[in-house]
Amino acid sequence: MSDKQRQLFKTRIVPGKEGSGKLFEEEFVVYDGPVECLGMTFDNDEKRREYFLDKLCEKLKDPEFRKIEGFPIGEDEDILALSNPPYYTACPNPFIVDFIKHYGRPYDSGKFYGRETFAADVSEGKNDPIYNAHSYHTKVPHKAIMRYILHYTEPGDVVFDGFCGTGMTGVAAQLCGDVKEIEALGYRLKDDGTVLDEQNSAVSMVGERHSILSDLSPIATFIARNYVDFFDLEDFGREALRVVDELESSLSWLYESSSGEVLNAIWSDVFLCPNCSNELVFWESALKNGKMQKSFPCPECGSTVGKSASRTTGAVKLERAFGTRYDPVLNQVVRVPKFVLVEMTVKSGSKRVKVKISDADRRDFDKRFDNRQWPSVPTDKFFPGRQTNKLINGTGISHICHMYTPRALFALGELWQLKLSSSRHTSLFRFCLSAINNYVSRKQGYFGGGGGVSGTLFTPSLHLERNVFDVLRRKIRKIGNLSSAVSKTAVISTQSIADLKNIPSNTIDYIFTDPPFGESLQYSELNLFVEAWVRVKSITKDDSEYVNENETRTLIN
Repeated sequence: MSDKQRQLFKTRIVPGKEGSGKLFEEEFVVYDGPVECLGMTFDNDEKRREYFLDKLCEKLKDPEFRKIEGFPIGEDEDILALSNPPYYTACPNPFIVDFIKHYGRPYDSGKFYGRETFAADVSEGKNDPIYNAHSYHTKVPHKAIMRYILHYTEPGDVVFDGFCGTGMTGVAAQLCGDVKEIEALGYRLKDDGTVLDEQNSAVSMVGERHSILSDLSPIATFIARNYVDFFDLEDFGREALRVVDELESSLSWLYESSSGEVLNAIWSDVFLCPNCSNELVFWESALKNGKMQKSFPCPECGSTVGKSASRTTGAVKLERAFGTRYDPVLNQVVRVPKFVLVEMTVKSGSKRVKVKISDADRRDFDKRFDNRQWPSVPTDKFFPGRQTNKLINGTGISHICHMYTPRALFALGELWQLKLSSSRHTSLFRFCLSAINNYVSRKQGYFGGGGGVSGTLFTPSLHLERNVFDVLRRKIRKIGNLSSAVSKTAVISTQSIADLKNIPSNTIDYIFTDPPFGESLQYSELNLFVEAWVRVKSITKDDSEYVNENETRTLIN
């Protein structure tokens, strides 16, 4: 890819918008020059996407194509909106054959291939900016995968990963052409591109490898689609920060309070004493000197209670308190567990001040949503499963929209609807939104690490509500610093590894695979939490990659 092709976006100075208080503003303009794709030249990148979207749209009408195992759940318009063909499709990718024809090389029987078994211990830390750009249930650091790809392949080879997750194999294949990344592994390079190990033995040649990535989960392949597109991120970062600032300004009422701008807030579950039926706010009763007590006295009757019964203290298990209210998102009256605002940290001048919440403050908080036009947000119910049943039966949360405070849900709904100057920038923006999802949801506890308990949908009784705009800005700034000079050498498909009929036989040079951990993680249940936002979801029955005791699934042979 040429420097001109990499520079897909540029800026120009235009008069400031009315009411902005600025004389001039920076406007982002899509580079409108020609781009090459699979041997074809298009007027610009959007024309390239339009051309292949039309072809994908026709393919979606083919009943046989939709029978490929692992075809996701979603409307065609949502599958098309999420896709970036030919490089990425939120369904089985029909362009893989074209990708292989363009990048693959005929087998040369006269060329000797010999590799000793890669026997070195591979241990790579996870404190890497690329690795940490987006979390997932399980991930292998791309630097670890690079060592295998460098050892077993040559530049230009085609690598396949059928359990790609967030696409670390694709990132690794690309970065085999990045001298700095290779040297960071402890290798050295000769002038001719030969890669030398610590013993000065030749192990490979520098150069990008091409990758075919596939996963059953649409959110996994969506994350991978953006991971392998990390170039010109500085321009994206500037535009994304600008649109976040503009939206935050228009929604200033969300985080306003009489004491100042809300930086974060604490919410608490409400329980019933099983002895006297008194309602007690967990924050007020269970916390002592900043520490959560497993057992504590009921403030009304004095009996010893706790979230779990205890023979040691004699505590009786609390009952969850429920309330009935009209839900403007679901447009129906719902019975939901009681959950109240108890404290907030505000910015008052240059100071951060903690403010205790009164009943009047809570009523004022609820009123701010009266007569508001809610943005589109997920209204999906959690389907029965191991983790979802724990959530439904343990906390009473049955809908995805109830995994957020009203304020966070409203902000996220508005942010997910934003469109930036190009489909690529919009995709990267939504990549950032999906990356912060756990941190701004009710999974985020007052105690413990960021993002909640991994591998679960657990919602703690004390929730730390973060300012969504602040969290998103931090993520965008981190992503904006990750630009690398890579080209589009990956193609991504959303489907089951049990049915790869859209990939021709004898076309792959190397397979890297790290299968899921069977039934130890309920991938489809956990992924629904984010897939609901992109509106394309994993199949929930008969998906052979995963095991779920609540669904008719088995491991593939």
